[in-house]
Amino acid sequence: MKEISTQNIKPILIKDINIETISIDGVKPRRLPPGRLAVFYGDYNDDGILDLRVQFWRNMLSEAGVLNEEVEVLTLSAKTFNGTLVRSNATINIVPPSK
Repeated sequence: MKEISTQNIKPILIKDINIETISIDGVKPRRLPPGRLAVFYGDYNDDGILDLRVQFWRNMLSEAGVLNEEVEVLTLSAKTFNGTLVRSNATINIVPPSK
C-alpha cells in the first residue's frame, strides 16, 4: 500500500460545501416542502465536529441503477463554493418505511 502525504491537503469545512451540487451518481437529495433539500447539520457522531446528513429517495436511487441489494457503499459527490470537487464514500443504512 502506498503512503499518501496529507501535509498540503487543506481540510474542507461543511459550511464550504454547496448543497445544491450534492449527488450520488447524478441523483439529487430529496426535497422537503417548500422545496428545501433534505440536508441537515449536527454533530451526529458526538465527536465535536459538525457533520452533514443528507437524505435521498430510495426509489430514485433504485431507478437510476445506483441502489440494489448488493450495494453496501455509495459515493456522494459535491462541490465547494469555489468549485473544488469533494467525494465521500458512505456505508448505506436503508431505513424501512414507517407504518
